[in-house]
Amino acid sequence: MKLFVAIFLSLIPCWCFSQASVFGTVLEETTGQPLSKASVYINNSTIGTTTNDSGFFDLKKINPGFYDIVVSYVGYNPVVYRLQIQSKDFRITFRLQKKQNELRNIVVTTKREKAEWMRIFREHFLGVTQAANNCSILNEDEVLFEEGDTKKEIRAFSAVPLEVVNEELGYLIHFQLERFSYDPVTQKVYFYGYTRFEDLIGRDGKVKLKYIKNRERYYKGSTMNFYHSLLDKNLALNHFSVFDQNSKAFTEESLKTLLVQDSTAGLNVYRLNIANYLEIRYSGILYGSGYLARRQPFSGMGGRIFTAKIRMVEPPAFLDQQGGLANPLAVMYEGYWGFERVANMLPVDYRPAK
Repeated sequence: MKLFVAIFLSLIPCWCFSQASVFGTVLEETTGQPLSKASVYINNSTIGTTTNDSGFFDLKKINPGFYDIVVSYVGYNPVVYRLQIQSKDFRITFRLQKKQNELRNIVVTTKREKAEWMRIFREHFLGVTQAANNCSILNEDEVLFEEGDTKKEIRAFSAVPLEVVNEELGYLIHFQLERFSYDPVTQKVYFYGYTRFEDLIGRDGKVKLKYIKNRERYYKGSTMNFYHSLLDKNLALNHFSVFDQNSKAFTEESLKTLLVQDSTAGLNVYRLNIANYLEIRYSGILYGSGYLARRQPFSGMGGRIFTAKIRMVEPPAFLDQQGGLANPLAVMYEGYWGFERVANMLPVDYRPAK
């Protein structure tokens, strides 16, 4: 009986931790008056709320980890607050400043040119996967193009959050796009912003079963699945194998050196020891990969093994205890993961049903 209990406990995922709450008030900086119906949410998650008439908000059931809390209100500059949550509750007061007129060099285009730029933006923002084919941006007119460093570079931003309906995964995504850049010469794509997820609810008030199934399908073989497997020490069980820059496979023993607890960055944070890049091979079934192979064929899509790379850009990279990158700009993804965009995103608080 004791042996059974020990084995059972070893299979409990690493994200089973005590949860905490973040609560407080949102005020107008000059007058100190509360701001009602201000939006407060954890970036890239389904955890969000609006303030009441007293400016009060309460975000509940948050797992330990690093998070960006975003506070926004119409006509005011948004506030982004980086917080490391452990097991205790936090009380925070946010004070918002009124927006000043921001001068950005917006490009005036012809109708034909804007249509072509929107096609490029849509493809690189949503992606070219099967999920992207079932996504639509409801307010595309809010995408504004501005001058880039070169004549060929395409840059864009949005003054209000873009609303993306994902009929593949069952989310309404609110994406505040701060910067989008695409260079057709170097083929480099870069964009960042702040994201809030909402479940698409059926008439019965529940998430449709097809959405739940699709989320689990897309989770398998994703970066999120890889980081969870790395923390849980079950990479092989989840069909992942890891190779260094010299194509040498990591053994069960050498994988221990890949992820090291780092006390200098904070409690329960792990440093990814990547010299240059890691090659990740996934031998499981990738849902929707056939669609990607037809659109963008590349090495690794022809057989059962799919390859991706994690390349260091600004080392070191830190992973929190629930599998989220504390500094996501430290790495860049290539191969299969390089084709994943907004359409394939799952919120940071997503966990498979089993």
